[in-house]
Amino acid sequence: IKSFNEAEKIEDVETMGKLVVSIGYAYTQSCKYDKLIDISLRITRLLKKTGKEADFFETPVIVYSYALGLYGMALAMQGDFKKGKMFSTEGLNHAVKYGDKRTMAFNELQHAGVVLSAWRTEFCS
Repeated sequence: IKSFNEAEKIEDVETMGKLVVSIGYAYTQSCKYDKLIDISLRITRLLKKTGKEADFFETPVIVYSYALGLYGMALAMQGDFKKGKMFSTEGLNHAVKYGDKRTMAFNELQHAGVVLSAWRTEFCS
């Protein structure tokens, strides 16, 4: 995360883009949803600012789509299902727009996490 933070200081979107997938995975697996929200917001804002919403940054997915999906999933895991679904859907729609099957698969998985979290809360509590 230190490299991610340093890259952000100089708006090195390429380095941030390369790192966010692995950092996002680590935060997801360790249930650190507040940190996941933080990095997802930071990278999506910078990608939008620099016009690099379609870039892969040497990762297997379109980073902007992936980060939106992470953000939505993390929000849902913290109980904000409405906002989580909105951002998850935005990430999935972005992935579909570019037609990259791997990115779409990741975003579908993230979106399923949002829906399942909402369902579990509503019906299993």
